[in-house]
Amino acid sequence: MANGYFEIFGLDELRDDVKKLLQDYPSETEAELEKCSNDFKKDVNKKFPHGGKDTTKPVAKSWKKSKLTDAMTGMTQGVSLKNTAPHFHLVENGHEMVIAPEQYKILKQSNSRFSTKAKNRTTGNKAKSRKTNMIHKGFIQGKHYCEKTRNEWNNGEFAARVEKHVDKLLKKHNL
Repeated sequence: MANGYFEIFGLDELRDDVKKLLQDYPSETEAELEKCSNDFKKDVNKKFPHGGKDTTKPVAKSWKKSKLTDAMTGMTQGVSLKNTAPHFHLVENGHEMVIAPEQYKILKQSNSRFSTKAKNRTTGNKAKSRKTNMIHKGFIQGKHYCEKTRNEWNNGEFAARVEKHVDKLLKKHNL
């Protein structure tokens, strides 16, 4: 029986390309995650209703971003977004509507929506009146803008972006 052998050319170049990919992967992927998180914020902000004239801070400016880092490797694994606008969680998740008795009387007299003018016309200690004899108007359903956007992204957009990014990295490193 004849002894045969075969030779593979290009393994050294492949090894070098894979090493370069592993060196560049964390920083390039972190940059792509930043882009994705910024686009996600913009997408939620487009759907979220803009506040009225009495809002102090628009919801678009209230996003806080923190990077999720793996303790073992020290590499960034993801991005966590949180909106700190004072009304965001109320609109997103819903809330129980309660009105102080003084404000309820003004509301009934004016036959209009509860307004800040009515809030400012109340008498007495606001902190005390808010604790006792509150009138429950019912639960106001949340709109779930952020949840709906997350589900849209989970159902295709994020996966497509990740696949495109990986293909770009592999092509850049001749893999």
